[in-house]
Amino acid sequence: TMFRKGMLIFLGALMVMGAGQALAAPKTVLMVMTSADKLPVKAQDGRTVVHPTGYWGEEFRAPYEIFRQAGFTVEVASPRGPNPPLDPVSDDDAMKAFLAANPGLMKSVKTLRQAVAHWHGDALFIVGGHGAMVDLPGDPNLEILVNRHFIHTGGNGGIISAVCHGPAGFLRQQVQILSGVRVTGFSDEEEAVAEANFLGGKVPYSLEKSLGKIGARYERGPAWQPFVVVDQIRFAMSGAPLPGNRVITVITGQNPASSTEVARMIVKALNGG
Repeated sequence: TMFRKGMLIFLGALMVMGAGQALAAPKTVLMVMTSADKLPVKAQDGRTVVHPTGYWGEEFRAPYEIFRQAGFTVEVASPRGPNPPLDPVSDDDAMKAFLAANPGLMKSVKTLRQAVAHWHGDALFIVGGHGAMVDLPGDPNLEILVNRHFIHTGGNGGIISAVCHGPAGFLRQQVQILSGVRVTGFSDEEEAVAEANFLGGKVPYSLEKSLGKIGARYERGPAWQPFVVVDQIRFAMSGAPLPGNRVITVITGQNPASSTEVARMIVKALNGG
């Protein structure tokens, strides 16, 4: 009947509209931060000194703003959830203004366990700061999130990314998905400057050397200058191709100055660039 044909056409139009809305759904980025506010460093006299630490302001602020400007949904998680500690050295005027403009943001930070339970987004980004060296390596919930992207089946595959000390989050994982993958992170040269100028001692380990020990192919650019490495994981650990011949994109930045470029590369990758 004409009525039936009309209903079928109407329902078909609704399905097309629904599909279009689904395709237009905003991309989602999970930003992972440290909950550690103390870093043990070894002073010149051999004593262990506790230095205040946390996440590095610029490495959260700049990417967060870029992701939001791109229209992405941004969620934030840390091992212990709300109010992750800000490294006091990075609490500059730009960070103060950012926190004032986003007053409820840090209170809304989820725990990594909560993120495991509900989050199935497009990209995972690990924020740096020396605190990331303390509580992110070996975190079981972070490992689940990283490996979730390794078998991600949406779009062109998942994006895992980090900046500065953020790649410490890939250390001490049971499955080392970065073996043979090109990455960067805070260099030994830069760490020596940080140790001499504001840490007051040696950090517990070298991030540069530790990434090499897990099989990653560490690269670095000039100290304190923006440097970003983009690589891809094309095969599962078994040697079999990833589902649907998809790839995992790995985007890492060397230092705080690389924060903006890392975020731009994530936006480009998520938008199919």
